[in-house]
Amino acid sequence: MHELKIESLASTGLGVARIKEEGFNRAIFVPFTCPGDVVRARITERKKKYYVGETVELVSKSPDRVPIRCKHFGICGSCDLLHIKYKKQVEFKREFVRYILRDVYNGKIDTITGNPDFYRSRIRVFSDGKNAGWKKYRSNEVVNVEECRIIGQSLLPELGKLRGKAGEYVLFEDAGIWNAASKDNFVWSYGLNGQKIFFSPSCFIQGNVCLNENLVNLVAGEVKKTSPRSVLELFSGVGNFSSQIKGCRVTCVEGNRLSSHFGKINAGHCEHINQDVYKFLEKNKDRYDVVLLDPPREGISEGHERRIAEITERIIYVSCDAEALKNNLRRLREFEIENLWLVDMFPHTHHVELVAVLGKKK
Repeated sequence: MHELKIESLASTGLGVARIKEEGFNRAIFVPFTCPGDVVRARITERKKKYYVGETVELVSKSPDRVPIRCKHFGICGSCDLLHIKYKKQVEFKREFVRYILRDVYNGKIDTITGNPDFYRSRIRVFSDGKNAGWKKYRSNEVVNVEECRIIGQSLLPELGKLRGKAGEYVLFEDAGIWNAASKDNFVWSYGLNGQKIFFSPSCFIQGNVCLNENLVNLVAGEVKKTSPRSVLELFSGVGNFSSQIKGCRVTCVEGNRLSSHFGKINAGHCEHINQDVYKFLEKNKDRYDVVLLDPPREGISEGHERRIAEITERIIYVSCDAEALKNNLRRLREFEIENLWLVDMFPHTHHVELVAVLGKKK
């Protein structure tokens, strides 16, 4: 058993403490703690370079703690920062993003936030035939969710209807329930600057629809700043960004057939190419004033950064993983971050959404 002072928050949402052992400081990561806490903890995992622990007793509370407002917190794996003041959550996120990117960027990180509670309008849930909700923290067991601080409250009754129906489901506010195992698809929509954006439940969209408008307006504004004649959007999805980028030639590349179909509907003024992004890059001969990309969590596949660097002088990179962004930037050596934003799309969780504007070094 160790008495630990939690010093910081890791990008995984775990509190970080240190102990002296064998002549050097070893990091211990403790879930559901807050910087400033003093805890008594037992070690549950011993790795070569670090340990993982669990709290046995909260000896003294951090001034940045707040009372727990959900009976599932610490059991459910959905949110892991609900015990921390919201403003401090954002500060801690900014700190670990700055730490991760320290080798490629040391400038200002601007922040865009919204309502931290009840913000998710789209959720993916599980039912084991008895319980319906999310998986337990570090477990495949399903938590029977009866209350939640992050989802729209109209979704709770819908979630309750799934308790006797084993499977995986997608729920969207005011739209209904979709069985992920079904081959059927519905057409749902969300609002964006007065426009309806249509999509299918199997398509990727941002779960925080309200803050999504801020994200899209930020990105579209950065695209327009240089008055480009041509824009290439990679991983363009259902047209979330391209629907709002006008006044120039926009080429959208999306590998998912259904998402590309909705992209044509939502951003009809653009050219849409339904093709694997990397196959497109290998064959493409054109150049573009701006390349906009919003890749999967793992970022751009290694080796393809070079092709992007060859076809543009300006990149707007939307990333949900700071480590992936850092790795891509290390391989885009001739580019540097001009501006960086943290858009807090996922309050009460450790997840981040970053927007980096990259320009070629002079």
